[in-house]
Amino acid sequence: AIVALTAAQSRQEDLVGAQIDLAYARGRSGKAEQLAEAKQVLQGLIEVPQGAPDPAGRAEHARAALWLADLTLRADPQARAAARELLTKAQTLAPPSDVLFQEELAQARLRIGDGEPAAAIARELVTRLPQRRTSRILLARALVAAKQGSDALTALGPLIEGKDKTAKGALDAEAQLLRAQALFLTHDTLAAQQVTRQIIAATPGGSSEHVGAQLLAGELFLKLGEPVSARRSLEPLVRQLDKLKEGGEGGKPAGGSRTSHEQRLHIQLLWARTLLAMRPPQQAEARALLESVVAASPDNAEAHYLLGRLLRELGVLGPAEQQLTAAVRDDDHLTSARRELAGLLMLRGEFGKAHELYTELLKAEKDNELLIAAARAERLDSAPEKALTTLLNVHRQTGEIAGKFDEELLAERARALLLVERGGEVVNLLGGPAGDLGQLKKPTLVALLIRAHVSLAEGSQQKPELAAARALLGKLPKPMLPDFDVRLAEAELLRAEGKRADSAQVLNALVASLQTLPPTSSGEETALRQHAQRLLEAKKN
Repeated sequence: AIVALTAAQSRQEDLVGAQIDLAYARGRSGKAEQLAEAKQVLQGLIEVPQGAPDPAGRAEHARAALWLADLTLRADPQARAAARELLTKAQTLAPPSDVLFQEELAQARLRIGDGEPAAAIARELVTRLPQRRTSRILLARALVAAKQGSDALTALGPLIEGKDKTAKGALDAEAQLLRAQALFLTHDTLAAQQVTRQIIAATPGGSSEHVGAQLLAGELFLKLGEPVSARRSLEPLVRQLDKLKEGGEGGKPAGGSRTSHEQRLHIQLLWARTLLAMRPPQQAEARALLESVVAASPDNAEAHYLLGRLLRELGVLGPAEQQLTAAVRDDDHLTSARRELAGLLMLRGEFGKAHELYTELLKAEKDNELLIAAARAERLDSAPEKALTTLLNVHRQTGEIAGKFDEELLAERARALLLVERGGEVVNLLGGPAGDLGQLKKPTLVALLIRAHVSLAEGSQQKPELAAARALLGKLPKPMLPDFDVRLAEAELLRAEGKRADSAQVLNALVASLQTLPPTSSGEETALRQHAQRLLEAKKN
């Protein structure tokens, strides 16, 4: 291709189309010098000349921008912002009537994870050409990528309606696989399993759709909490990959077609997730697999995320943070990696950094779990008033609460109120739940109520408030007394009662027991240890 394009350009030097294609072909050659030179050439061919004849036309300038976006990501996979600007430029320049180019633009958007912009382009194409199958399939793919399962099913309607009962040979496997993926997104797992089984039965082994259906079957089993079934479903694909590695066949399976690089990665990552879902989890095998995937595909965000999450569970926090940071860097749409990284920063006591991450996350999502985690970060980053405001947006239904009371939400509000010296509100908030001790899963609310009474023990209220605090502590069963929050409350109560030596003894024991934290810690234990240390320092002074 390079030879032919070079010959064409030599015959007609002002043939802009040949210049664009030649630069792109050279840029994809794999040589760094040619890639840099190709980018420079394409950059010069994007802008439409002002006040001078244009030998190319807007469509060619759009094509230059599209190819430059691709080469930009080849040179630096993290340069998504620059690639997006170039794709926006290409879309501005390209004629809307150029269907093939618009489809290429949508595919380019999909490659960098921009499902919604890709869907917007494809939707325009489907509106103009509702019978064009390629555009409709592209729209469905984009909607699936954007996690819009219901809309994807609607887009696929004309391709699948009335065709479910056709002969196996007539099955539109590509459309049906997208349908199954959309059903998975809408949580209709039964229907997704039925369609998946249809595809597996109707397609030759090794075909892209057959492999895709096997992968989705594994995903479905994992979602249903059946890792053993997921393992059984995925084992043929894993064995096939192992044979390919031994034979060096470059991805050619037994069926004669080729498993794509993306599918091979998907198989490995889904297998790692399956290993970790087993009981007990096969952490050593999963870690070895994920480390090999990260080494072979250093720009794969999901591999970094899964490895980072596993390393955190193993207590290897430094490397875990590196992997999660890489995941966030490689995919700015991977919110699960941002959440995991924020949680790790909380565990390490880096509340300011965690606060920043949660602030970014809240711009895109506002589920209850995220809101509570964000409020915790705000509180521990010295912004308790902001935390109280965030908690006002948490609305959990009865089915979302594991018990009679929403203990997690109540505890978060109480902790923030204590920091802004509103102990009276804490007493009103927690009096009811603390009085129903048998319904509480943990003693946290009672401990916070004790601390609230201690905070109100001033002047004429000192004796009654301390008496109320002591009575609450006395009601706690012995198995609850070693709880970290209870021990901190006991230390503060002893201090308020003037028993400073006893208080120091409890605090020292608490700090010692909080030196090693579980990998699942939300950061609260770190904050408790820091608070206990501050109380000890205050005693010394």
